[in-house]
Amino acid sequence: MKIHLVLLLLTVLAAPGCRKKPAATPATPSPTPAEASGAAAQKDPDLTALNAAYKKFWREQGSPPAKLDDLVTRKYMPSIPVPPPGKKFNVDWSKMEVTLVNQ
Repeated sequence: MKIHLVLLLLTVLAAPGCRKKPAATPATPSPTPAEASGAAAQKDPDLTALNAAYKKFWREQGSPPAKLDDLVTRKYMPSIPVPPPGKKFNVDWSKMEVTLVNQ
């Protein structure tokens, strides 16, 4: 009888340790410098406006502008914004958008 009580007691004490533990939350990876600059660039209102004009030109004209100055010539923008120091605007053909890149 004592053996049954000891086994029952061990089972009761061991059971909580057998519960499934919640999965550890994976650490959020730090963005690469390119991703960080791209994310920061998309918050730039000038870059957002430039992309909107670029895409509108493409949609309405049926082809992308040959150069960004065409957006001004065709009245899609009053002027091309000045990029931040050390940066320049670049057309990323794989994403079909204007991005900021280091000079």
